[in-house]
Amino acid sequence: MKKKILIGVGIGVLIIIGIVVNLVNKKPQVATIKTSTSTASQNTKIVCQIKGEVARPGVYSLDLGSRLQDLILAAGGFTSMADTNSVSLVSVVEDSGCYVISKIASDTGELTSSLLNINLASKEELTSLPGIGDAKAQAIIDYRNKNGNFNSVNELTKVNGISEKILNQIIDLICVR
Repeated sequence: MKKKILIGVGIGVLIIIGIVVNLVNKKPQVATIKTSTSTASQNTKIVCQIKGEVARPGVYSLDLGSRLQDLILAAGGFTSMADTNSVSLVSVVEDSGCYVISKIASDTGELTSSLLNINLASKEELTSLPGIGDAKAQAIIDYRNKNGNFNSVNELTKVNGISEKILNQIIDLICVR
């Protein structure tokens, strides 16, 4: 009988030891959730250029969703000759956008800026630009008639036949108002 008691106690002790060891070695379960973020959602900055009648024309890095007013402020504000009525300060600036602030009209009513406004330019005026022949000029006018005025000179690349290379040739000669 003593033998049976000792065997029962031994089995009980082994069970208790097994439970204790199991509890000590048990690791807490933690759920791991992997998230994937796209490159586009990580980009919170844009780079754009401003020219013309601002204190410091140049290239600026702004927060995504910035307005033209933010770009103008980054460039030191308007000069005294800026035509502030020709710009929409609430326009959202685009990454890689180029914005031109024109001069105010002189007493004769003529613009003092020699930049060609692509929103008003005729076919003949457009063909005076380097790299723009009759077909490309007509494509610009057709695009403008179908889609409305350009908000940025960079939108010209949306016109069939106007590449970045052509835009770079004429960007200092054109503007949007």
